[in-house]
Amino acid sequence: MDLQPSGNKKRELLKLETKKIYITISGKDNLNFSEEQIGFTHVILNDEIINKDTGSGYFYENQNYEFYLEIIDDASNHKIEINHQNPNIRNSITAKGKSKRVFTGNINFGNEIGYSDIIILMDGREYINITLEVFPSKMDYKKDYKEIMTDINEEIYNLAFDFLKKTYLNRQIDHRMVNSLTEYYSILNYVYRKMMDSIKVIIQYPHHTLEKQSNIKPYHKIKKVNNEMIKWLGKRPFNLIETNGEYLPIKAMEVKKINTFDTNENRFLKYMLKSIIIKLKEIKKRYKELMRKEDEMFLSKVDSMINELNGVLNNSFLKNVSEFKYMTPSSLVFRMASGYKEVYGYYLMLKKGLSLKGDIFRISMKDLSLLYEYWCFIKINSLFKKKYKLIKSDIIKVNREGVFVTLKKGHTAEVKYQNLNDGEIFTVSYNSKENSKTVGQKPDNVLSITKKTNGEEIVYKYIFDAKYKIDQAIEGTSYKNQYKTPGPTEVDINTMHRYRDAIVFENKENKYINKNVFGAYVLFPYNNEEEYKNHRFYKTIEEVNIGGIPFLPSSTNLMEEFLKELIEETSLSAYERTIEQIGGDLYPREEDFTRRNVLIGTLKNVEQLKINVDNNFYHTNLKNVNLVKNAVEYIAISQSKKLFGEEVSGISYVGKVSEIKIVKRSEIVEIPKKNDELYVRFEVEKWEKRDKKIRIEDFNVRKIMYTSKFLLDNVERVAELRIRDLGEYRELVELKRKMVTY
Repeated sequence: MDLQPSGNKKRELLKLETKKIYITISGKDNLNFSEEQIGFTHVILNDEIINKDTGSGYFYENQNYEFYLEIIDDASNHKIEINHQNPNIRNSITAKGKSKRVFTGNINFGNEIGYSDIIILMDGREYINITLEVFPSKMDYKKDYKEIMTDINEEIYNLAFDFLKKTYLNRQIDHRMVNSLTEYYSILNYVYRKMMDSIKVIIQYPHHTLEKQSNIKPYHKIKKVNNEMIKWLGKRPFNLIETNGEYLPIKAMEVKKINTFDTNENRFLKYMLKSIIIKLKEIKKRYKELMRKEDEMFLSKVDSMINELNGVLNNSFLKNVSEFKYMTPSSLVFRMASGYKEVYGYYLMLKKGLSLKGDIFRISMKDLSLLYEYWCFIKINSLFKKKYKLIKSDIIKVNREGVFVTLKKGHTAEVKYQNLNDGEIFTVSYNSKENSKTVGQKPDNVLSITKKTNGEEIVYKYIFDAKYKIDQAIEGTSYKNQYKTPGPTEVDINTMHRYRDAIVFENKENKYINKNVFGAYVLFPYNNEEEYKNHRFYKTIEEVNIGGIPFLPSSTNLMEEFLKELIEETSLSAYERTIEQIGGDLYPREEDFTRRNVLIGTLKNVEQLKINVDNNFYHTNLKNVNLVKNAVEYIAISQSKKLFGEEVSGISYVGKVSEIKIVKRSEIVEIPKKNDELYVRFEVEKWEKRDKKIRIEDFNVRKIMYTSKFLLDNVERVAELRIRDLGEYRELVELKRKMVTY
């Protein structure tokens, strides 16, 4: 779809003059013109046309057109009214001037596309009926619109067939006619190739039975004597002659058992195929009666089906099968036999029809924005069905009145899949009500992927919101200056930011509230994917995980690639799509308190500090430490008030451990002592002296104490090194803040 600049001046798109009135409709056109597109304008009136010019203009949705009607002198005494089924259009045209002989107003067809009638009434009777064809401005009318309708119908029928397949196989034949030949052909077109594959299985392994065949023959030609022949002769002794005191038959009845395909099941199979041929011939006949330009491809396909089915009847065992006497088949062959059960199921579908009901089948072409919204959901699922296993869908449901399509604006629908490569489950939801602590949010489509992270299942959500809107980047506009090419509107991009911020997840166990929407994207109608790759709102998907993706039947590549990337990436890659809050790397986490990797050591005398610092080590009795429970990575030395006095006391020296050794006390030669007790010697890379010491106030380290590196770097007093979790640390920080404030 090539969107042309629409900055051209208004011109007359239609001009009509009769003896009584003069009408013009002016506006901009060529928003979405293609050589294959031909606009339709038709006028029906009960008067002589003086001048008529429908021009070469086109009418588009969501565009303003200036309507002008002037009453000529001959009609000055007549009452003129203007009617249209849309009250907004009807009410926008009003009489002007003192004489009320001029009717003007701006008309806008909104999202309504297709044929639109403007009716001029004179004295309460229809005088002129102007039929205009309104084109969509955001998609190719002849291509994308028709493909959208095809996609919706095909996918809905696919889901219905999957849903009903097993059910139909367990039902008896209902001999009513289906709703229409169109429905019959739609079903047959879908199941035909599968049905022919099943027929091939039948031809290769047809059902058969043993049948007795009897013939009267001369006795010398009979090879085997059996009881049935003896019984036959017993009733017919005249066929026996006496020879030398023995009775020998002149002729007798020979009974043989032979295989036959002329079974009731095969007769019914033949009947089914013949009935399908009759229906196809009827469809062909009715189509030709429509008096429209014939679709050679359609007729050729119907003829091909008829010829192929006739070929089966005339060139297989069915040729010699007798006609079926109309009765319901009850044989297990149609329940269990390969080929037979499938053909029987397809036949039942054809006989019963699908009679699908639901809001989606009431949508006309005039509800294009809603139609696009439905299509986006259906097409996303169609792309997933190609690669992943469908587990569950609630789009199709059954009640007493028939089969229903639940897809409806304002109602939630959900389809669940499984990625067989890693077993991960994901769902696509339509109109689901997402959790928010403020205003409720109901985005169009939500993709929820359950991925395992360190053994825990985390749900990652991505929003795909269908917006039947596009900024055409018209010359001279700020959008053109900033983004260069057509794309999603800025308002819709801002909506994606709102979704990501507003939708949250509340952990029921710890009551924490977290964001679980990792990305939000606008789906909009545009088909130049290569051009759009250079748009800023496409690049921002990589940068901030918010942007727009063009999505039409003729442009699904970018969407398909992106969906595959989301499903198949690891949980780490998925998490990296998030943007952390500023200061997030500095904000403490629970592990900052639970990971006690710092050993706070004491000194026996002042001289020990200098020896430890000069030789880059620290030592303590093995009884004082638990190396299994605590993985010591840092050493901090506590200088007590008793040894060092008020001014020098506290924690000033910190070093990173390079090696841990268990040695005898006598082996620590820097501080000699004859003792064979086991000690732990911590080798330190380098001792660092803190700019600001940790003060000893109400609490002093007796022997050994463990703390975390986060606390060592962020607290002011030794007692605070004992904080156990984030909650205690927050209370401490808030308390200090209040003390400073007061």
